[in-house]
Amino acid sequence: MQSFKINTLNYTPKQFLGEKKYYVYTHELKGSIIYVGKGSRRRAFEFSRRSKLWSEVVGINVSSVKVSIVKWFDYEEDAYKYEGTLTKHFKSLGQCQANLSIGKKHSEKTKRLLSEKGRGKHNTMSGKEFSPEHKHKLSKSKTGEKNHIYGKTGAKHSSSKRAVALLPDGYKIEAPSRNELANIIMKEYGISASMINQMILTGKPFQARYKKHEKARGLIVKYV
Repeated sequence: MQSFKINTLNYTPKQFLGEKKYYVYTHELKGSIIYVGKGSRRRAFEFSRRSKLWSEVVGINVSSVKVSIVKWFDYEEDAYKYEGTLTKHFKSLGQCQANLSIGKKHSEKTKRLLSEKGRGKHNTMSGKEFSPEHKHKLSKSKTGEKNHIYGKTGAKHSSSKRAVALLPDGYKIEAPSRNELANIIMKEYGISASMINQMILTGKPFQARYKKHEKARGLIVKYV
């Protein structure tokens, strides 16, 4: 069995601005490691979007969960590998009850099966073909001035503008494009890309209608 000497580093969400993007973290409860995960940015500190098993293990003790960053990585693949190794280690000690499995990355076999599932007869468009006339109409409907990005290039193209998200507590998320920022916000707060686009157009702060979005209340998204 591999021996571990783990020096955990405690961070607050606002400190995740270093050069390394990925990390492996642990959740500790009542002196026991209940979960090992791979994350980036504020993932380690998010408790609202967890598995059913994690919620069952933690119960009403969410406020008592201790978060520790174990190790940082430049590459996601390395973080996944370490996550699996560390999970296996704690599983052997009878801990990590909230981990469904060792690591989260699909195996090559699983990825191949998922890919094959979307091909051939399993694909909803399999065997269906548009007529030349229909194809021409579809193409014509999106050309020239009818295209929403007609005449827009470079910095004028909305998808290439830098965008920023601002929270009432001063936390800021900035990305090279609207699409990249939308992906980050969707992962961290569960807000859809269409809602983010609407927020950019209106300039209005995000109004949380559901409990799962409460931590994003007052969020403002705009171009910079």
